[in-house]
Amino acid sequence: MTELSGRGVGMDLVQTQVARLGGTLRIESVLGAGTEFVLELPCRHGDLGGIATRPARGATGSRKVTEMAQTLFDKYGGFAVVSAVVHDFYDRILASDSLRPYFATVDVAHLIDHQVKFLCKVLGGPDKYSGRALRAAHAGLAITPGAFGEVAGHLKASLEGAGVQAADVTAILSVVASTHDDVVGH
Repeated sequence: MTELSGRGVGMDLVQTQVARLGGTLRIESVLGAGTEFVLELPCRHGDLGGIATRPARGATGSRKVTEMAQTLFDKYGGFAVVSAVVHDFYDRILASDSLRPYFATVDVAHLIDHQVKFLCKVLGGPDKYSGRALRAAHAGLAITPGAFGEVAGHLKASLEGAGVQAADVTAILSVVASTHDDVVGH
């Protein structure tokens, strides 16, 4: 367990990917006030394309951006849009002859609820997600690299169908790609 791993599936993976980019990810919680994710990436103010940024509080001469003025969750309409994306995503998956067998014994309604909560959290929305580690959740499923790629393609199509900008789709899919080794082949 790390200080981030108890925050939900994938946060250690996100932290690892951010570190590979030369940045840091911290979580600051205040009882009764909520939780703040602080993401620091090495870049100049405004270098993040479609994401509105502002310099860190108290930063003098720093080239790090530590706060986003708007999360992706807020940018694209919050819970209603995330829920619509996840429902469309699973409609696509369950329509696939090659992916449908992975879900034959799964309570899909529960899985959709679970994934909506997870995606809300990943996009900077409310943290209502609680789940197993990715490797444990996918153990015994023998997911192939091809199936992983097809699922990522369906997520991409669902995000694009919801009007998510290309740069944001790419950012979301890079987080998905970072989970490959924990999902495939176990």
